[in-house]
Amino acid sequence: MNPKNLSIKARIMLGFALPILLFAGFSVWLSTQLAEVKQDLNKVSGPSMEHALLATQMDKSVVQIQQYLQDVSATRAKDGLDDGFKNAKQNFDALNSAIDTFEKQFVASNDAAELNGIRSIRTSAASYFATGMTMAKLTLMVVQRLATR
Repeated sequence: MNPKNLSIKARIMLGFALPILLFAGFSVWLSTQLAEVKQDLNKVSGPSMEHALLATQMDKSVVQIQQYLQDVSATRAKDGLDDGFKNAKQNFDALNSAIDTFEKQFVASNDAAELNGIRSIRTSAASYFATGMTMAKLTLMVVQRLATR
């Protein structure tokens, strides 16, 4: 088929049809590529975002444990200001719950290095909480003894 043998009408129609067909083909290809990218992002971002938020919550729990124990020491647990121990324990429980979630994930993915790391964090968190509770209780005991002298 020689383009010179085509009528003017056929040439004009071909001139408009060819770019439209190319554009339609490109659009279909682009749609499939975007669908694949979206699917991949959903696979990756769901757990990643969840874990990032969980790590942020863990960080907050650690700070809150320290804050509540410091508050109970500073206020000497007087006049209804003795809820610091209870609030610190709630934050410690939330921290352990988050650690449990990470631990389950690392067991499921068979990631020994990360599993050892999260177990080390659990041990350190337990020591941190126990030491903080002991220090706060000792502070209250010392302050009460000094107040009775």
